Amino acid sequence: MNLYGSFGFARDWSKYNGKIGLALLESNTTVDNRITMNSENTISWYHRTTARINDFRIGVVAGLNLTTRELIKKDILLGYQMNDLEVVLKAEQAFGKKTLDYGDWRQWFNKYIITSVYRRSRKERYGL
Repeated sequence: MNLYGSFGFARDWSKYNGKIGLALLESNTTVDNRITMNSENTISWYHRTTARINDFRIGVVAGLNLTTRELIKKDILLGYQMNDLEVVLKAEQAFGKKTLDYGDWRQWFNKYIITSVYRRSRKERYGL
């Protein structure tokens, strides 16, 4: 278990942000929750879960603006590892992009990423 927090300012001291969170770390699962607040008096809650099941890896990220009651972030990660090669598919929603119609699945995410990483040794990795 990891309890953490931070507080920071913009370079000109005009804006601030702070966060406090709790992360639970298990051998194959990580669960992380945090609350953030900024100088615009916006309070948000973020949740991230990742799990490894045999050769598969799954993950979910969600962000909720508690002040306006809007879903501001949603990401899904699916990965598969075979020997020293891992392939990951990630679907993301950018912070500035809102989902206007949840009935239209094409609006759920605005960025799709496929990544592959080859682990040649403990210290050497190659990605594409």
